[in-house]
Amino acid sequence: MGTTMQQDVDGVVPKSPIDMPPDRDEPAFLPHPLMDRLVDVALSLGAELYAERDRRRTLEAILVEQGVLAADAIELHRFNEAEQPSRDADRIAFVQRLYGALNKLQ
Repeated sequence: MGTTMQQDVDGVVPKSPIDMPPDRDEPAFLPHPLMDRLVDVALSLGAELYAERDRRRTLEAILVEQGVLAADAIELHRFNEAEQPSRDADRIAFVQRLYGALNKLQ
């Protein structure tokens, strides 16, 4: 059972989903609706990143105020060599999850 791609208004089958027309009538601010979606994603990620950053800074401040953590403990912390491969693998997997879809754009 194969999948078929939608035809556009001219009856042409797009080469990829990027070439497909939008499913619904929405205002487009950039040359292609996909670009609008990517901007939406970037703005959402930025908002989430700031919220996480603000919470982390608050948590660090509380830990310092309560004497649980020295003010420069995070900056001075060094992981041991045995932990580095796991950290590297985690970073690589994160980057692939976050940006992997961009490799499919041609």
